Amino acid sequence: PAPSTIAPSAAASASQLLDASSVSLRPTPCELDVPATATCGLAAVPRDWSTPEGDTTEVFYALLPAASGRSAGTVIPFMGGPGESITAVVDRFVPFAASLPDRDLLIVDVRGAGRSDALTCAAFEQATEFAIGEEQVRRVGECGEQLGERRDDYTTVASVIDIEAVRRALDLAPPSLLGFSYGTWMAQVYSQLFPDDVRATVLDGAFPLDQDPWAEDVPKSFERVLELRCARTDAC
Repeated sequence: PAPSTIAPSAAASASQLLDASSVSLRPTPCELDVPATATCGLAAVPRDWSTPEGDTTEVFYALLPAASGRSAGTVIPFMGGPGESITAVVDRFVPFAASLPDRDLLIVDVRGAGRSDALTCAAFEQATEFAIGEEQVRRVGECGEQLGERRDDYTTVASVIDIEAVRRALDLAPPSLLGFSYGTWMAQVYSQLFPDDVRATVLDGAFPLDQDPWAEDVPKSFERVLELRCARTDAC
């Protein structure tokens, strides 16, 4: 759900779910272009957080420890999509480790993406262009039918709880969140589910919570962009 629809009791419920769950970590080779000090692993988290004793799914994480050797906090970045793999573009985030030497950097592929038991759907795998409008709705419907009931386990809330579970299992300091595009939605949900833990949130290219799949907002913005460009340059 969007942050505005999360009930006040949700934060307490999310923490209770984590307290009632046992998340196991399994070290694994990083196989990423990250500093030698980085450690990687797979966290076994409940597939359905409402029944933590049920089946599990694995979530991949990479931890880049504070370069100074003394951590004053944790930075957790989120990518877009939904569905983009952050480990596929890890080179964009590694510089944070050097620029913030007193912060740990925790990189997690959200469930169903990248190295976290990635889901695949023929409707999107076979596509050669970005779908909008009715085509996007059609492909999402086909993907949902292909996944069946397990599609209900792949939500923003579940992904956020996964990441907080990994942070706690690694005993890392409270996080500062950095979100890009859809990742800004995740950061907002994270902040509402764990308000006492999040220190700061930075949103870049905020994802609209009432997104229009027909992307009508994009052409509507063209006229304003052209007006500003003409007013600020001699290009018109």
